[in-house]
Amino acid sequence: MEVLPDSSTIIAEITSGDFPEIGDIRRGIGKWIKVADAKTKKYREFEGLGDGEKSILSYAKGKRDILIIIDEAEARGVAEEEGIPYTGTIGLIIFAQEKGNISRERAVEIVKKLSRSDFRMTVELYDWALERLK
Repeated sequence: MEVLPDSSTIIAEITSGDFPEIGDIRRGIGKWIKVADAKTKKYREFEGLGDGEKSILSYAKGKRDILIIIDEAEARGVAEEEGIPYTGTIGLIIFAQEKGNISRERAVEIVKKLSRSDFRMTVELYDWALERLK
């Protein structure tokens, strides 16, 4: 068995960068965002994925009542094949707003800011998010 990122590695990955939104994520960790330590097993279908994706998919494989957050297309494909429910960054923003963890205005601001950055998002996803946040 190969052991890959512990929660501190994952937290460092999701809170890196110089974006104001990172503060929202940091404040949510331990409250409404759970980062679990996972002993990653080597699964053939996980080859070629990054350490973070391998870790979260390995942790979630076979579990019930879990929703993972992944944005990479390859990792989403594996999650679908394995029947692992997932959402992405936009889904996380919607969830946070719906649960009252961030305001509607803040959620809209984040989605719009992401659309102007190098974050990849379709027009349909952008429109869906803004509609959902009305």
